Amino acid sequence: MKEHRQTEDISTNAYIVRRPLYWSVFLLIMFVVSLVALLLDTSSTEINELSDIIIVGFYLIFGFSIFIPATVIFFVLLAVNLYIYFRFKLVIHEQSFSVTPLFEATHDIAFSSVEKVVIKRWSRMGHYVEIEYDSKKIRIPYTVNLKDGTFRQKSIYVLLKKLENYTTINISGKLSELFKS
Repeated sequence: MKEHRQTEDISTNAYIVRRPLYWSVFLLIMFVVSLVALLLDTSSTEINELSDIIIVGFYLIFGFSIFIPATVIFFVLLAVNLYIYFRFKLVIHEQSFSVTPLFEATHDIAFSSVEKVVIKRWSRMGHYVEIEYDSKKIRIPYTVNLKDGTFRQKSIYVLLKKLENYTTINISGKLSELFKS
């Protein structure tokens, strides 16, 4: 029987891990800027700067403003990013965690069935945590406070702490040692 997406019957003791919203906020700002530029765009043929050459040249070639495809592209990227944000969810329980991937049904994974946990640091601010289970991978982006080297998302720290308590998991060092640098 196929499991459906998890409803809102999550206990108050559970932690929820979601992807950060920084890309969605950036795309929203870019969408609003391109929408304002589209609405304020006047079809003048005066060329004063290089940007005017590009805008007028695009209009002469295609017959419409360059801001129309830019606005559509930013809107589509924003919609996809918001879909990922609202669809992806990882809920931490006492002995397991529930994962709602992008295109599959929600499934529960016991902490003892996790095969490998890798913390990838792309920069000083963080990157993602990769959890392998049942020949599947899940990547959870995270950010780090630069002042004290702790996770900004408390739920990711709780998840890694629970995974660290199991002897079958090797997180490649203690959590306190990972974020001192």
